[in-house]
Amino acid sequence: MSDGTTQGTQLFANMHLAEGNFSPVGLTLSAGRLFLTASLPHIGSELWIVDRPGASVHAVGDPCGASSPRLTATPPILGGATTVMGRRAPSSWVGVNLLGVRAVPPLSLGTGCYSYLDLNQFVVLNAFVATQPTWSVTVSVPNDNRLEGALAAVQTWFLTTSFPMRTQLTNGVYLGPSH
Repeated sequence: MSDGTTQGTQLFANMHLAEGNFSPVGLTLSAGRLFLTASLPHIGSELWIVDRPGASVHAVGDPCGASSPRLTATPPILGGATTVMGRRAPSSWVGVNLLGVRAVPPLSLGTGCYSYLDLNQFVVLNAFVATQPTWSVTVSVPNDNRLEGALAAVQTWFLTTSFPMRTQLTNGVYLGPSH
């Protein structure tokens, strides 16, 4: 599974089988399931469906800015919540926690900064003034099975309130809701 970057590439499932060459083709990810066709010497070609077990949290990319603010989260449980947590907030800057569709590939904003969410499809979770180096926001996760396996992106952007405006961005975090 990949967002097109080295940092955003990870193993979906280990499909190594003792029977020999697995040879998967036609890989398609949908609703947290990987659909593929694979061939085994004694069986021939068959459709395989691989579930990604459990809720997932994956940090992607690097922060940008002098304080290098970092973001993590708890697993998003359907019908429960996820807590997005950060550290190294730049003192007295305005922080904006964003949730949205992940940008594929991440969008370069120049000066080494990347947006890990699609800037046309996001919502503001909250905004705050950074009075301490850590912050968090808890978000309810609807109990809707259609969300299982879908990936959302969260990221915190920090902005100055004076001219010239400057920004610092956290890394991105991809959330995969499940039970």
